[in-house]
Amino acid sequence: YAQDEYSIRKNLLLNAGVRYDRYSTFGGTTNPRVGLIYNPLQKTTLKLLYGTAFRAPNAFETFYQDGSSMAPNPRLGPETIRTAEFVVEQHWGDHYRLSGSVFQNRIDYLIDQVILPSGFLQFQNTKSVRAEGTELTFGRQWTSGMGAQINYTYERAVDRGSRTILDNVPAHLVNANLLVPLIPKKPRALTAGLDLHYVSSRRTLAGNTTPGFTVINVTLFARRLFKGFELSGSIYNLLDSHYGYPGGSENREDVIYQDGTNVRLKLAYTFGGHDK
Repeated sequence: YAQDEYSIRKNLLLNAGVRYDRYSTFGGTTNPRVGLIYNPLQKTTLKLLYGTAFRAPNAFETFYQDGSSMAPNPRLGPETIRTAEFVVEQHWGDHYRLSGSVFQNRIDYLIDQVILPSGFLQFQNTKSVRAEGTELTFGRQWTSGMGAQINYTYERAVDRGSRTILDNVPAHLVNANLLVPLIPKKPRALTAGLDLHYVSSRRTLAGNTTPGFTVINVTLFARRLFKGFELSGSIYNLLDSHYGYPGGSENREDVIYQDGTNVRLKLAYTFGGHDK
């Protein structure tokens, strides 16, 4: 790969790069990325971004066979995507940041399961998808180390062949997080984090709809608990929300329901580390 930056003007920057990959299964693929970055004011940034990328089929999609229901497809190719995005970022003082963007993604050769005349399932490069949307982010950072951010995304994803809305794609996503240093000073820092995730309703393969849901997670993180040790504890799905994701064509369930409230503890030790 190669990447370079070129200053067209003092406040106008061109960032461009290209990457080449080669796989023994489907051959080579070349993908460029380019960004034009403009600062009309000291704390205002405009970005125009374009790029392409790919997802190589994994071994399961390419080679799995069981003799009764699944057939391999050694000629399976990669999924490809072309992305275009326009971004506006605005800072106020040293603490506030607001950004907004509009985007369009075009995905071709999407890998999906199809039923062969023999009745076997096989992964093939099938449809083309266009996704358009907008994203807004607002953040605040305090000198104490406390930080908060909220992000909203609207997306509309359409099958370009049938012109229908895709299954298992929510139109609205909201993510919010709050980071609070409880004991900010060294040598033993203790931080609390709160995360909120909202996902709107989605259509299932059977034509049903999964309701939207909100999940809240809480984490406590202790740095330098003892020399070389770090400890964290998290409560996932704090309010015990009942929710599920649409199942795939390989699943018997139309909706796969997720875990309720669960608690996880993590203790990490760094060898050879030095406290500063």
